[in-house]
Amino acid sequence: DWLQVWPNRLAARVDLICIAGAGAGASVFRPWHKKLPGYCSMHVCQLPGRENRIDEPAIEHLPDAADRLLRTYLNQRAESRPLIVFGHSMGGVIAFELASRFIRNQVPIAAVLLSASTPPRSGNRRERPDRDQLKAMLMAFDPENQSIVENDELFASLEPTLMGDFQMLRCHKVACTGELPNVPTYL
Repeated sequence: DWLQVWPNRLAARVDLICIAGAGAGASVFRPWHKKLPGYCSMHVCQLPGRENRIDEPAIEHLPDAADRLLRTYLNQRAESRPLIVFGHSMGGVIAFELASRFIRNQVPIAAVLLSASTPPRSGNRRERPDRDQLKAMLMAFDPENQSIVENDELFASLEPTLMGDFQMLRCHKVACTGELPNVPTYL
């Protein structure tokens, strides 16, 4: 469940791991599948608390998420081929930590791509937000989140996952800062 593999149209020559931002699930990458070259195999992260895993408790420790993704990918891949790791926003922090684990396990990486994120540089801890602060943060990220914030039932269903994501980032101690040796990292 941690990595959904979306079949490619030709024999795979490269693997792409995609990790979405806070609160988002694998489906945000569905449009990408049709636009990527047929030789690219997509492995899309589905963290607990999202979409088909909505009934599972959110994960609150980023190293645990990176470790699970590493093990899942290593169990899924049939052969060694170039690997690209992409992460958006919070997914960028997870992608960076995952890439550092690949390097430690001698899994070659062609590139790490970070969107709306930067490589982790310090372990700044933030206070856990209350419900109103979380709503304000959602609105600051994207005003289109208003429909979520104003719908009490919808917000209540997403709140545990969003709080778990925030907790994961809040308590994360950076294992690898700034650079990945011999791996191009694009922001």
